[in-house]
Amino acid sequence: MAFSAQAELSIKLVPEEASRFVYEPFTLILEATSETDMPNVPDGTGYSVTGIFQEPDSGTFRIELIANEAGTLTLPPFDVVTINETVQTPLLRLSVAAPRRAEEMSLSFALSTTHLVIDQPTELIVTWKSDVPFTRCQELQFDLPLLRNSAWEVYSIPPNVPEKERIGLPVNSQRVIAKNSSNELSFSYQLVARREGTFRTDGRINCALMETKRSSSQYPSYFDNHFFNRPDKRDRFERIYLSAALPELTVQALPEAGHTVRYSGIVGRCTATAAINPADTVVGQPMLLTVALKDLPFSRHIQNLPEATLDGLGSEFHITRDPIHIETSENAKVFTYIVRPLRSGLDTLPALTFDTFDPENQTYHTVRTAPLAITVESDGEQTVYTLSRKTDPLIPL
Repeated sequence: MAFSAQAELSIKLVPEEASRFVYEPFTLILEATSETDMPNVPDGTGYSVTGIFQEPDSGTFRIELIANEAGTLTLPPFDVVTINETVQTPLLRLSVAAPRRAEEMSLSFALSTTHLVIDQPTELIVTWKSDVPFTRCQELQFDLPLLRNSAWEVYSIPPNVPEKERIGLPVNSQRVIAKNSSNELSFSYQLVARREGTFRTDGRINCALMETKRSSSQYPSYFDNHFFNRPDKRDRFERIYLSAALPELTVQALPEAGHTVRYSGIVGRCTATAAINPADTVVGQPMLLTVALKDLPFSRHIQNLPEATLDGLGSEFHITRDPIHIETSENAKVFTYIVRPLRSGLDTLPALTFDTFDPENQTYHTVRTAPLAITVESDGEQTVYTLSRKTDPLIPL
């Protein structure tokens, strides 16, 4: 609404924002046809004036307010003063909205398991459904407090769908890729428990629901889309919110009985194989030992084999403590190490052993690779290899 006073001094007072919300700053634009003093706009019932600023070299003032109540805000007349006259602005009434719960939308969470032990992964699936087009949603804030809890390692899982069915969402201020269907968005995480306890939390959405549908972005939907845009000042929209509770999570400590230094951090099933290349070598020469872990419930949180597993090769082999190469897929992990035989005449690379934990039976299991046949010849007259204390750092493949 714009108001003008009928006098030699003409003024206009108009709100800059088309949509105004409780506790969110908004601005009134005061324009005068003559040079005026800085207006005095006092606080009133249901609102506070937070600042008055004059545009450089103009008769335009910006009056910033914050409404403390939803409903109709009434701004009483105030004086606009020049050298020769004083004019009052007319009474101004503005509608102020409050965020509302989005009845046309739903939010749900599913967990693959809710009773875990430390190191055990669980999959979190988040589903957001809407009866209105998602393209009407701007300035999305998707908050999942559980993902910020240091008791959990969090890994985002991209959906296994074509690019055209993907879309980016701002979740905890980070871009997450979701599966996009006509009226449903879904995305998932693998959560790995790192501390025992009981965890109760929820998830929350709030956004600006535009009055009309916006056109799609010219960029790929996972890179730039309406969820990351802010409404323009003249856009009409509602502030909406939605929340839902996550299922309660209970995490127990691993049992002490049966826990050894060979425990690998793997909870669940696992198979392991090993390969050596070359199998025929001379004493002291490097061989590449590849250890493949397969059928894992999840693999990205497994960083290395236990030190005790590597020491299981015995005193006649030297193996790098850290792998020089790691390959990761969703349910498999492959480590490559450098092994040197320390004497000639060796014909077997011993089996590697490590422990996993079975959460269903609450017991530890030992996993073994098969021993590998090798041939180690002498290097000329040298039959024993002595490691140098000064070694250059390994460069990852």
